[in-house]
Amino acid sequence: MSAQPSMNLREVPRLTPATALAAIREQIRPNLYERFRSYISPQWGVQRMKDKALLAMGGWGGPFMGGGWSGGQGGSYAGGYTGARANRRQTQQWRPRTNSADSDIIFDLPVLRDRSRDLIRNAPLATGAIGTVCQNVIGPGLQLQSAVEAETLKMTEEEASAWMSKTERSFRLWAESTECDITRTQNFYGLQNLAFRSALESGDVICLLLSVKSDRTPYKLRLQLIEADRLSNPQNKANTTNLTGGVEMDDYGAPLAYHIMRKHPGSIDRMNLQEWDRHAAFGEKQKYRNVIHLFDKTRPGQTRGIPYLTPVIETIKQLDRYTEAEVMAAVVAAMLTVFIKTEESEDVAPMLPNLTGQNSGSTSSNSGLTNDEVGLAAGAIIELGPGEDITTVNPNRPNAGYDLFVQSILRQIGIALGLPFEVLIKHFTASYSASRAALLDAWRFFRNRRTWVADSYCQPIYEAWMNEAVSNGLIKAPGYFANSTMRAAYLQSQWLGEQPMQIDPVKEVEAAQKRLEIRVSTLAQETMALNAGLWTDNLKQQTKERAAAVKAGLITSTTQVGPPAQRETITTAEETIPDSQGQPGQKPVPAGQPGGGGASPATPAKPAPQTPGQGAAKPANTPPAAPAPARKAAVASEVTDEAIESRAPGEGQAAEGSKGDPGAGSEEDDDSSKDVEDEEADETKGDGEDERKP
Repeated sequence: MSAQPSMNLREVPRLTPATALAAIREQIRPNLYERFRSYISPQWGVQRMKDKALLAMGGWGGPFMGGGWSGGQGGSYAGGYTGARANRRQTQQWRPRTNSADSDIIFDLPVLRDRSRDLIRNAPLATGAIGTVCQNVIGPGLQLQSAVEAETLKMTEEEASAWMSKTERSFRLWAESTECDITRTQNFYGLQNLAFRSALESGDVICLLLSVKSDRTPYKLRLQLIEADRLSNPQNKANTTNLTGGVEMDDYGAPLAYHIMRKHPGSIDRMNLQEWDRHAAFGEKQKYRNVIHLFDKTRPGQTRGIPYLTPVIETIKQLDRYTEAEVMAAVVAAMLTVFIKTEESEDVAPMLPNLTGQNSGSTSSNSGLTNDEVGLAAGAIIELGPGEDITTVNPNRPNAGYDLFVQSILRQIGIALGLPFEVLIKHFTASYSASRAALLDAWRFFRNRRTWVADSYCQPIYEAWMNEAVSNGLIKAPGYFANSTMRAAYLQSQWLGEQPMQIDPVKEVEAAQKRLEIRVSTLAQETMALNAGLWTDNLKQQTKERAAAVKAGLITSTTQVGPPAQRETITTAEETIPDSQGQPGQKPVPAGQPGGGGASPATPAKPAPQTPGQGAAKPANTPPAAPAPARKAAVASEVTDEAIESRAPGEGQAAEGSKGDPGAGSEEDDDSSKDVEDEEADETKGDGEDERKP
């Protein structure tokens, strides 16, 4: 039996802490030179021992490894995670630094901002990703819905509803006006989109809450957005624990003030760039917020935000370059037609007059073409000279594998950005279930971002507006400033935006109806989920629309509305009429008639077919129908002379004959009467037989 080939690897048992310390102690044992040098300079000897200990614990030298293979490069490793080893070929050059959040961000932030903005300007994928997120998170704007705590404020439901309606109207008047913007160019909802987009592109954005008096509005509150580049340390001071990236903080890391440059560092006007203004984060007396710093905080101790595209900046840039190269290759390939091979190096233009349009002594219209203008046409005949041949070009462009490769990269980019592949490229070609799953997954991300914008940007601005409205007496809120609990109860609110796109609206509505039927949802929740509306507003509007339709004569006050499962009793000014499922063509029955009062209508008996010359036969075993109201009967009995004269000749006589002589008729009439009696007898035999429809 042949011996196994030897390998330069040996299994070493996992080291215990005592064994690891003994191994490290052996590795850092000083040699003769180190002893001599330490005797002369003890400080050097201590530092030397520290360095050797760090190297030993980091796995840089020695024959020991913890619980793994000891191979070509030895090392001492006391841990058990392969990802932390430094003596493996795959991770030897992977030596990340141990830095704080600000140390990792502050120094790279200017370059990250510039590259992020460049991609958004020039790379279609980056532009589309930012646009998709902004469109779904903000859309036309997040609307305020007040939700005060009526119990805490000791309000009735009616009082709370009236207070919330008035507050929402007042805030809407301020928000929909451009007076809320210090530049007077956007309303509050436009500022929402601009602030969120700026935070995505630059990493963060500053919003100053200013007070400017104006005759055009009763409110002084103004909003001013500041780009992230202007937030920096005054006079370019070094970053410290209390001043980092233009943010002045206390010992706990809470912001005290923001230092903002008066002009953008890349401004067209370069004069007086080195001037900063200090804006306190909170007021001195009331401690209300003066500055909103909008950024996504992902690490404790993080002072500034990073752009949304930071993890994929390099990937998107490389993909953009590759796409540009493929497009250029396809364009060049489309320009190439044929190559002409000759035995000698000579100009082929004089030899191919039909190809180039040049012919010595020719006076044709093509004689003005140059050698660069090749005249090709369908069915053209080209004459070749001796020793010449034509070779076609096959550049293999467009690349057949381009689409699959790009899709693979796009999936990785989508994962990093939190967007499914289908949503990122807006390509829904899978099944309904797969497309819906992609939308639901994307909307988890969008809702989280919407909540972040609402809590960090919209709600602080609403609170600042409420402070001014209550202090000026525009909004009545007893105890608002005196009690912090009551103030919080007044400020409770929700911010509503557009809802997810519906792939199949019919299925969505049917699912909502099913949830309502089994009592796992409410009308308010379903209305909010489908179109972000309020069911109370819908009810008021539907009531107005129905009243207008009744007044215009389009419907009557007893017209049945909606499917049978959803029909309810309709109350009018004169009477209460239950909605029930009537028979096709049946007129609404006024209140007070048989079958009314909200009870389920009895199944009507089937009328017998009429025989020629006779009236309709009475249904068997059924009570006589109630007479119609006198007013309606009078109206129905009114027949004008013109209507009688307009009858066809003989029609009136036939009717009078039937009425005057009930027994008159042919033998066929007698047979028909017998058939009717037989049918009536069959219908009364039992309940097991199916009734015929009238």
